Amino acid sequence: MKRQLIAVGLAILLGLGGFTFIPEIVNATNLGDSNVFLTQQTSVTCTLASATMAVRRKALLAEDPQWSSITEESMRKIGWGAGLSHKFTYRTSRYAYTITHKNFDMNSGMTMAQKKEKVISLLNQHPEGLAIYARDGYNGFHQGNHCILLTRYDDGVFYCGDPASKKTKKEMPIKYARKVTIQNFASYWYVSHVEDLKNKGKTNLINAYATLNDDSYIYDGTEKRPTATIMYKDKILTEGQDYTLEYEGDRIKAGNYKIIIHGINNYCGKITKSFKIKNRDINNADVTLSSTKFKYDGNLQTPGALVRYDREILHIGANYNVEYEDSVDIGKYAVTIYGTNDYDGEKKIVYYVLPDKVSNLSISNNTVSFSKVAGSPAYEIAYKKSGEDNWQTKKTDDLSYTLTVPGDYQIKVRAYKNDAYGSYSKTITAHIA
Repeated sequence: MKRQLIAVGLAILLGLGGFTFIPEIVNATNLGDSNVFLTQQTSVTCTLASATMAVRRKALLAEDPQWSSITEESMRKIGWGAGLSHKFTYRTSRYAYTITHKNFDMNSGMTMAQKKEKVISLLNQHPEGLAIYARDGYNGFHQGNHCILLTRYDDGVFYCGDPASKKTKKEMPIKYARKVTIQNFASYWYVSHVEDLKNKGKTNLINAYATLNDDSYIYDGTEKRPTATIMYKDKILTEGQDYTLEYEGDRIKAGNYKIIIHGINNYCGKITKSFKIKNRDINNADVTLSSTKFKYDGNLQTPGALVRYDREILHIGANYNVEYEDSVDIGKYAVTIYGTNDYDGEKKIVYYVLPDKVSNLSISNNTVSFSKVAGSPAYEIAYKKSGEDNWQTKKTDDLSYTLTVPGDYQIKVRAYKNDAYGSYSKTITAHIA
């Protein structure tokens, strides 16, 4: 009983002054995990819930073991009055998080393109996110107030967490959020500073802004080692003096990799940045088939493929696999090259199984006739009058065709099937009376 009372007393003591004690840690593997996001507890606390999610994500970045103790209820005790305070500090036993409000009013003359660019820059500086607030009567918005957590910008899409969404407590494209858009939000809350309570006198790198000279590479078999620029306020930090870099993995094969930036001397904490090595796209490879034209013989035709990428010969199984269509009949087919391991995508190369050349072409009593070709193709009869430049054609399943318009003609025939055309027969001349 005494041990239980001590534990309760300690929890109450640490609950004072913005501290929250939670002995059990809830794990999250990344900022986008569903257990990081919250649903607002009342109809008027969207700002509080959104700011709370931002602090939870910042705590995850700081590796604060008490990140999951940061809840709407615990934040309300510190930052809520007649609404969410414009500046306040929330403390766990390890860190103090300062949350600050700023206006973002389009009436200042900023264009939409400039606003978007500024928002992307802010998200790069604050990967925990921005609690963006749309206010009735601002920026052309007249649907009542609402706040969401803007989390990231990726491949042309803004993502967010909407505390009003009860069906999906997770990150989503902003177009699915309630009311708030990049165009209409008027202000935002963000985590402006994090104080490391166990390393007073040192600046925690969680407050710095780190960028990589390149965060996306294409696999080429060589090690990738992007450089980092770290800024704290207006100062560019110096590697070896203010921080060190730790590279994870071999950084050769395609995949996601991390660079960990460790503070040293007057700096503490760390920043983790990610970069990608993307698979090569097999569609950009040069593919040469052993042949693109085969004579129909009733057997499956499977041309060999030589695949090169930047003059490097690739190997089947290691870099790509091959799939053939059922190319027995006369027709147009494709061999498909599928990338594997460090190669993605697919590439199709066309080849043909062609009918034999038509033989025994002759004409008698104005009727053209010829011998049957194996594979049950149809036939295209081409003819033109003497003195004309253009050939006319007639398609038929028969082995003969009668010309009815008098004149002197040149005539030739070829077999075809499924978009595969054989060679024309010899050309004969005839007079049609």
